[in-house]
Amino acid sequence: MVMKKETTIAKGKPRKRTAAEGSRAKFPRHSVVKALRIPKAIIEQGAGKACTPAQAAAFLGVGSAGAFSVEIGSAVKYGFLERPQTGQIQPTALVKKILKPQSPNDTIDGYREAILNAPDISAVYKHYRG
Repeated sequence: MVMKKETTIAKGKPRKRTAAEGSRAKFPRHSVVKALRIPKAIIEQGAGKACTPAQAAAFLGVGSAGAFSVEIGSAVKYGFLERPQTGQIQPTALVKKILKPQSPNDTIDGYREAILNAPDISAVYKHYRG
């Protein structure tokens, strides 16, 4: 006699989301200052040119998986990094505006622009501003 194993979903346990259901966060997981770490390393050690995430991780001396990928996502959401090609990241002009200001207000204006680039944060700011 062969017994069939029944699969049941336990009551009260939440089911895991799939990628199609939107498991990614819409807002950056890091502060605006911490999100500058990767673009700054690319500018200082990679001359600001496009590189792979593994190369960027090597500039900082860290692994390129897990938390580093989340930090890249935060930098992209703030507008500090862009993806010119698949598998590459590159600092934007906004990073240069913050790190190498041409006028006294550039740094503050750059941070303000970065925060307004972040999806959910900008929505809250715009809602309560008026």
